[in-house]
Amino acid sequence: MYRSSFVAKIVDLTLPIENGMPFYPGDPKPEVTQYKWIARDGVNIKVLHIGTHSGTHIDAPAHFIDGANTIDKLDVLAVSGKAVTLKAKVENGVVKSLEGLSKKAEILLVYTGANRRWGSNWSPSDIVTLSLEVCRAICSLGFKAVGVDSPSVGNSVIHKEIFNSGALIIENISDELRNLVNRVFEFHCYPILIKDGDGAPARAFAIL
Repeated sequence: MYRSSFVAKIVDLTLPIENGMPFYPGDPKPEVTQYKWIARDGVNIKVLHIGTHSGTHIDAPAHFIDGANTIDKLDVLAVSGKAVTLKAKVENGVVKSLEGLSKKAEILLVYTGANRRWGSNWSPSDIVTLSLEVCRAICSLGFKAVGVDSPSVGNSVIHKEIFNSGALIIENISDELRNLVNRVFEFHCYPILIKDGDGAPARAFAIL
């Protein structure tokens, strides 16, 4: 039997759900607490207290558009496919341009460096958002999904521009995205299936 020597490399782009993790101001504070212990109860169980936009997550159109699709109405492969990562030029917390912006893949991932201090001295001031000009340039190219390594792509106008272009949104991708700049690769992002969910935490990874 023929056996291929090719071994795929997987790059996990997901931020862990944990106590002390940063979260978008105004969202529920993420908490992970122990509910049962093996020594006492014979089993370990934790309780998660998180919002639908905690950690690495997908925004469904219903996040900002009343009556639009919710997470459970999306195809399971809606945010998976061929992706490209482009590096952003950031000024005062805003993406002013993207190096080499063109339709090289189905999914665009934007590396801003916003999460480079995640787990150390990260603060809400590190959030980087898209400018309206860059957002519209992205939307004009017809991507099926747009992702950023920041807790948010921007305000309601930015979100609606992206949703109205037919794309979904991935937010809070990990800083591992820095290793994929200017690369095209297979990307997968699978949200938790939440009934009528406006968004959902997700596992995101690249296959090289």
